[in-house]
Amino acid sequence: MNIYGKTIPRTQDVSFLRQSSILDKEIRSNQRGGEPVSTGPEVNLDYIDMLRGIAILGVLLVHSTLGLRPSGLSALPFHLEWLLFSGRYAVTLFFVVSAFTLIRSLHRRTATESRPIFKYFLRRFFRIAPAYYLVLFIIFGLKGHGMPDYVNPLRTSLTWPDLILHLFFLNSFFPYFTNDFIGVEWTISAEFLFYLLLPLIFAYIIKESSKLISLLRLVGLYLMSLTIYWVIYFHGVRLQGLGGGFASPVFAAWSYFFIASHLHVFIIGIGTWFLVHYGKSDGLRTCASQIGHWCALYALLLLGILIAYIQGYFGWELWSAFAALIFWALFSAGLVYLFDRLRPSCRPLTRLGKISFSVYLVHFPIFMRMRDWEGWKGITPLPEANFLIFQMVGFGVSIALAYLLYFCVEIPGIKIGKYLTGELPS
Repeated sequence: MNIYGKTIPRTQDVSFLRQSSILDKEIRSNQRGGEPVSTGPEVNLDYIDMLRGIAILGVLLVHSTLGLRPSGLSALPFHLEWLLFSGRYAVTLFFVVSAFTLIRSLHRRTATESRPIFKYFLRRFFRIAPAYYLVLFIIFGLKGHGMPDYVNPLRTSLTWPDLILHLFFLNSFFPYFTNDFIGVEWTISAEFLFYLLLPLIFAYIIKESSKLISLLRLVGLYLMSLTIYWVIYFHGVRLQGLGGGFASPVFAAWSYFFIASHLHVFIIGIGTWFLVHYGKSDGLRTCASQIGHWCALYALLLLGILIAYIQGYFGWELWSAFAALIFWALFSAGLVYLFDRLRPSCRPLTRLGKISFSVYLVHFPIFMRMRDWEGWKGITPLPEANFLIFQMVGFGVSIALAYLLYFCVEIPGIKIGKYLTGELPS
């Protein structure tokens, strides 16, 4: 097998890959809910969509805080705004889930497909580009001006070079262009750059048939990515000598948005896959183990709430903000692992997860436009009720537009990708 120029002996590779139950299309006798769960290529992993639903709900909640001041509020009862603000770390759950599912898919397809890397890139491009490009062109044509707080204050209009960088997913290399179209597109650039890196990481960690060596390589990658994050976060000020956006107020945001600051999060997602598929398993899910996993899940959620309140109480000091991203990445990995063990079900969250990318694309411009309306304070005498109305309207409009974008653009784009890779008949 050849991946980016790295040749892996076929017998060695297949021997290692077959250690995974995914490759051989086996049926795990995990007895989740009393029924065996198939983990073959066609398995429908609804819990993954449920996790995406949780992630996009966190994103919606944090950005709904744009309505606090227009509603006449500075804080919520019991400081619930601290929980809402922690929704900013929901993107770490997106990144962990993405790495987890992509390494799983690449692991299986590499052993069963011809030209797996080429097909991998086709699938990924047509999965995100059509809907993303449409939103970019609409904003470029109708609005013409960048998002406040991220755009160059000396030149607020969107430009063709800016658009081209977005189309090639390179906007995150330039502070002024990182987030100026949609206000949240930094994650899309980071995600696509990770797509480019994943085949290299995959080839590196599976080169040896020994799981121990692969694990050590994975740990080494994590420590290296964590070091890069530390250097950018605490020593990135040296980049300000480059001038331009690097010497501007948006630099602090860019040092967080750039993929190098989140590479360790993606590596955690790969590590979660490694733990799930190569960890010890007796093939059975006893009642005691199920209870233990549910207790662990509740404990993890309570810990997340506690950390959110601690962060809100003590503020966002440099070190605490640095450590927060590491914590929420590990928190997200714990969620993915426990969801894989338990396979919980929640249809509304699963449905929300299916359209999560479209919701992500449209929600922030909607909230920003809603924030500019001065009438929120006068809807009711209660500021809390006004804020709740702001949230309900923002959520409703975002989800409605997202459904339209999902069915009219996302699904056709996915089908084109499957057609080009031979997964759909001509």
